[in-house]
Amino acid sequence: MQSSTSRFVLTLGVLVLGASLRCANAEIFNFDSDAAGTLPSGWTSTMTHAGGAPKWQVVADRTAPSKPNVLAQLSNDPTDGRFPLAILEKAGFRDGELSVRCKAIAGKVDQGCGLVWRYRDPNNYYLTRANALEDNVVLYKVEKGRRSSIAPKGTSRGTYGVNAKFPPKPGTRCE
Repeated sequence: MQSSTSRFVLTLGVLVLGASLRCANAEIFNFDSDAAGTLPSGWTSTMTHAGGAPKWQVVADRTAPSKPNVLAQLSNDPTDGRFPLAILEKAGFRDGELSVRCKAIAGKVDQGCGLVWRYRDPNNYYLTRANALEDNVVLYKVEKGRRSSIAPKGTSRGTYGVNAKFPPKPGTRCE
């Protein structure tokens, strides 16, 4: 997984710099032809738990892997346990590989991003989340709106993710 997060997820916002599916019929999603200030066609904005509505928008970012645009979650709602989601409606595959590039922009409660799969509805899915504030990557199962971590393979039961260092945005973190 690359660097992580943005203004994000559990309370802030996430920059998804391009999710890609790699398999027999690889498809790469970038947001370069989408209108700024909109949610791209084929994507749905939703959320697990309460709080203000997510604000997913295409925005220009000169550091985007493919220029000029990225998908960003821009809401600053500080509600604890709020999980904004941007769901690709047409996604449906088996035995594929997904990847996403993310970038930390801001966030005091959380700076996380990740991939959702086996999505049924906003309260039932799996999630891999990278968090720049916690310097970790965690696998979760969300069932009936309750999120529980899944220990990495080969670790003892109850292990919470894996440690991963993410480069901080200059001037945003004290060591």
